[in-house]
This record gives sequence, C-alpha cells and structure tokens, in this order.
Amino acid sequence: MADGFSFDAELAERLSAAAADAGVSREAYVRALLEQESHGGPDWVIARARAYDFDRTGEAMTIDEAFAELDSEIAEKKTR
Repeated sequence: MADGFSFDAELAERLSAAAADAGVSREAYVRALLEQESHGGPDWVIARARAYDFDRTGEAMTIDEAFAELDSEIAEKKTR
C-alpha cells in the first residue's frame, strides 16, 4: 500500500476479498477500516471505502446499479 503498510499473504488475501465483496479497492477498504476504528463510530466501512474510491477515480455507480447490487445482496441473504 502507498502508506508503507505491508501485510502477510493471508491478511492481504482476506483484505482483498473483503474489498472485492464491497466493490472497492483494497486501499479504500483498509483506509475506511482504520478511520472507523480511530473514530469509534458506526460501521460505515463500505460507504467510506466507496467514497474514497470515488474521490480517487471519479467513477461512481448509477442509482440503478446501486439498487441492482442491493437487490442481489438481499436475494443472496434470503438463500442462506
């Protein structure tokens, strides 16, 4: 990572998988986790990570894409 963090292979893989599940970069995901932990606030990791990725890339999902993702996540949880 750009800030000089290094992770062992197992942790790097877990962070990458969690970030991919959230639809954000690993850097944004880790940054959001660290920010959340340092502020002791509510669990807004995915929202913060997406905001960091947007700030970095300028890319965002449309409202239709957001609702499609939400519908998919709800359907997946119903099958568990």
